Amino acid sequence: MSKTRVVLLTIAGGVLGLLVGGEVVAGPILGLSYRRIIEAQEWEPLLFIMFGVPGIVTGATIGAAGGATIMRKVLRQKSSFWKALEGTIRGLLYGFFLAVLIGIFLGGIGKLVVFGLIICTSMVAGAVIGSGWKAKPADTARVES
Repeated sequence: MSKTRVVLLTIAGGVLGLLVGGEVVAGPILGLSYRRIIEAQEWEPLLFIMFGVPGIVTGATIGAAGGATIMRKVLRQKSSFWKALEGTIRGLLYGFFLAVLIGIFLGGIGKLVVFGLIICTSMVAGAVIGSGWKAKPADTARVES
């Protein structure tokens, strides 16, 4: 299998893990928050900020690292969950600072969309790089002349 295909499949695993991990951890928290909104007829942003945001970030971080690592294992490549997790955390921090710098020049809802895209992209990139960027070389057949 070519290196390009391995990297693209690892990216796909990281994105899928990011989405699933963020939803699995944050889904119940957001569900409880939504229930309180319906019962109280008002939105409590403090509840969302205290529990929802850390839940989404934690779940997405672990999910991206896990997805990239699992995909590498499925492809029979060397990989390490802990190195992928380290890369994902670095990507989260770098993406946050980059998003803040870019967000200074944007306004409105565009700021939130760009903020989220930059952070998620950098987390997946960190997971892919951390999980073992160098793929095993493709098997080449010997051609005798």
